[in-house]
Amino acid sequence: MTPQADAGWAFLVARGRVAGYRLLLVPDFVLRGGHSGALIAAVGEHVPRRGRPGVRTIDGVGSVVYRTRPVTLADIGADVEVPLLDAAGRPIVLTYGFVCRATVVGHVAEVDIERAWQSAVEVYQRFHAAELTFHPEASAFYRLVSSVAGHAADDVHSGPNTPSDGAVVARSRFWGGAVLRAGVFAVAVLAAGLLVNQIVRDDPIRVPSLVGRPVAEARQDVARLHLTTRISYLPSSGTCPKGVVHSQVPDAGVDVEKVREVILRVCARSVVVPNLVGRTLAEARRMLTDLGLVPSDGDLQYGVVIATVPKAGSEVFEGDAVQLVDTPPVRTPRHCSPCAV
Repeated sequence: MTPQADAGWAFLVARGRVAGYRLLLVPDFVLRGGHSGALIAAVGEHVPRRGRPGVRTIDGVGSVVYRTRPVTLADIGADVEVPLLDAAGRPIVLTYGFVCRATVVGHVAEVDIERAWQSAVEVYQRFHAAELTFHPEASAFYRLVSSVAGHAADDVHSGPNTPSDGAVVARSRFWGGAVLRAGVFAVAVLAAGLLVNQIVRDDPIRVPSLVGRPVAEARQDVARLHLTTRISYLPSSGTCPKGVVHSQVPDAGVDVEKVREVILRVCARSVVVPNLVGRTLAEARRMLTDLGLVPSDGDLQYGVVIATVPKAGSEVFEGDAVQLVDTPPVRTPRHCSPCAV
């Protein structure tokens, strides 16, 4: 069945604790049409959870409506409502919303945004459980409540029950009741498409040689080129020193598009995350450091550990970050001992 003009598809762009910024949930026609990079580029601006969402038009796709929102441990199934941090200790922010084939978006209904958020969270939970092996998922369409009109230029199907783009826009109140001639509308669509295409198109980026470099330096070099990084670990040995890039994909000298992922194969020793629940932050940090792991706890200073991400017993590699979640200590007021409850 062909989706109606008011159909929407949820999408999600985010990074993981280790994996770089990428599309996790996306309409199938965006992937097949080669518009993934254009979608990521279109939603690069921060849009708070409150207020009007961002709305962008993408040539050959239609419109994208989106917001940004920090993900919490509760969103991924934990019992605590604290921000989920990446390996560098930064809060992870999800960019989510819906894509539609319409070229004009009027009123955006909150129910459409909330439905996209629910789909995004479910996908992010699966991504969080297997970052390095996760593949983007195709979203299913749903009927929008939001006011939309028009069709993307490459999705026009004229027939007895399908009005043309010119007819849809001519009847749309968004144009103040003005009737556009079909030829004028076609020229306008073409001009807009060329403009958007120019905005999202980037010159190819040449992948540098990263083999033999310390992994921290290699990641910085990749980030400076506006590319993303994914680490793939190999067992360390005499011929594969730990903490150094052993190989890379794509190879050095290959030209790639912006936001493309570069895989760094790094040698490291596997480590099991210890049970740190009940430990003070100082004790937990010391135990992780002794194992070659990196404590990630933001600006926490007090309390005891109530959870870790990844959880105790998980297998990770030297150099990986482990997020510590704590609870502030209970303070007894000085004027009473003990205090009545």
